[in-house]
Amino acid sequence: MKKILSIVSISVLAGCATPAAVEQMAVSLPVVQTNPTFKSAVSVAEVTGGKETNALWTSQVSSDGFKRALEQSLENAGMFSKIVAGSKYQLTADLTRLDQPLFGFDMTVSSTVRYSLLETQTRKEIYSRVIQVSYTATVSDAFMGTQRLKLANEGAVKSNIEAFIKDLIALKLP
Repeated sequence: MKKILSIVSISVLAGCATPAAVEQMAVSLPVVQTNPTFKSAVSVAEVTGGKETNALWTSQVSSDGFKRALEQSLENAGMFSKIVAGSKYQLTADLTRLDQPLFGFDMTVSSTVRYSLLETQTRKEIYSRVIQVSYTATVSDAFMGTQRLKLANEGAVKSNIEAFIKDLIALKLP
């Protein structure tokens, strides 16, 4: 009985892992910064590499959640096209790594994403880059370790998407 009570107590204190929230991973950049080449022209064709969260283990970023955060970020930047086949450019993104600590006071998560942007008509790749970004969530951000890890996941992915969108804003095509 004591053993069961101890396990339950630890579970309650540790908290349950929850997945990264799309709204917290999406980037809001002013539309005035948008590259006119990509105005309402980029659709998200495929997103891979994410993992579903197991409530008894650690917070993760799902492929679907990452895709929705990318779409929302592109929409916020004035670049999103809802029609994949009819868009001028198609984006694929692969979340190749999400390096997470197992425990700690400050939790730093590193996200690595491979982005590829194709011109839809020619199927020519006009942008290809692997972006790696880290984000640290501290005890002052959240007391519970599971919540701190979730915040670090969200921050790492958001920072990664922001770096990608800034690349698109700066991209000069011939």
